[in-house]
Amino acid sequence: MTISVLIIFSAFVICLFLSALILTKKKKTRSDKYLLAYLLFNALLFLGCFVYFQYLIDTPQILVMFGGIFQLPFLFLYSCSVFGKTISLKIKRLIFIPASYTIVIIIFLLLIMTESELTLTFDSSIYNAPF
Repeated sequence: MTISVLIIFSAFVICLFLSALILTKKKKTRSDKYLLAYLLFNALLFLGCFVYFQYLIDTPQILVMFGGIFQLPFLFLYSCSVFGKTISLKIKRLIFIPASYTIVIIIFLLLIMTESELTLTFDSSIYNAPF
């Protein structure tokens, strides 16, 4: 098990722990619910990376790409809720369009590709330092 797999697993556990803390809170505000959705989605993302994409763990760009596309709508709703801004339902739907589109494409690609097509090779000789 590499160190990156352990980091991904620890991030999953931390997201679940923080979600449990929010769930045990007696009086939840709208901000708490948005933060809970953000943390649970991150836990799901980290679990998916840990279980299904272990061959991609060595490339952190995948996590940044998934994180940016999927996390930003939750963070936008959370910050607007914290600062007391109201957002129309039309805007809420609009900010989730890129994430929904990406999820549909990823599911479609995972369904049509076989495991041999999904595996990537990593050439570590490129990154060896000359000293």
